[in-house]
Amino acid sequence: MHEDLPKVILVCRNFQSGLPFEFREAVSWIEQHCALEQVSGFDQLDLLLASDSTDPWAVVVVQQYKDEFDNVDGAAIRRDIPLSRLVLLYGSWCEGESHTGKPLAGFSRMGWCDFVPRFSVMMQCERLPLTASDGETLQLAMRNSLSAENEAVCVGVWSASYDDGLAIRHSLDALGFRTRRLLRGDFDSRQRLDVDIVVWDDIGGPRERRVELGMATGKDIPVIALLGGPRTQDVRSALANGAHAVLAKPYLVADLVWRIESAAVQPASLEKRA
Repeated sequence: MHEDLPKVILVCRNFQSGLPFEFREAVSWIEQHCALEQVSGFDQLDLLLASDSTDPWAVVVVQQYKDEFDNVDGAAIRRDIPLSRLVLLYGSWCEGESHTGKPLAGFSRMGWCDFVPRFSVMMQCERLPLTASDGETLQLAMRNSLSAENEAVCVGVWSASYDDGLAIRHSLDALGFRTRRLLRGDFDSRQRLDVDIVVWDDIGGPRERRVELGMATGKDIPVIALLGGPRTQDVRSALANGAHAVLAKPYLVADLVWRIESAAVQPASLEKRA
């Protein structure tokens, strides 16, 4: 195990049969950036914590369905590892669980489309105490995003809604990015778009989604697709049509900034999520 990487324990019941598509990006990212250990249940987690002299930086529980884990008390786990982060990585079938189901107590909830930027920000904000609010974490993440390097990145924003597109551009302008409003005619042109990254805001149905996304990705420029309440098939379709990454709406501006900065540095590999 690499001593310089934060230690993360992943609790997941699907490793033997293979991870579902929706969790592959998250687990792949953890494998690349953390020292990962895997267990299939909380009984094994208890044994691992009892036998290991070093507490993990975080415990990430992968939950595919509502009520997949019963009678799990995050407070009890925190008593054993008081300085560790407890995170629930939940799939699309668990959305709304905090209102209608029985969400695991004591865990920070992160959706499958939002996990990578959110968890990365959590690692960047390691110096914040466990009691820090979401607002304090977001403020620190936004301060870290204010960089002179942003000025070198021009973000093209396409949205069928003028108001939605304007809101995206204003948010990115405030963080130092250069932005440009993209119109349908910009995609129809054979010339390359004069932008570094495209943020494509989906507000249409499936047919419009395919048409407009195909127009955006045909210019050999990374495209970040914003999808409302995406299911697995929506994300698969977006990636298959050339999207670099997908962000679920509603989203945090810090999530979008993370995706933009990541896309500017390293293109995504679709094979890991195919």
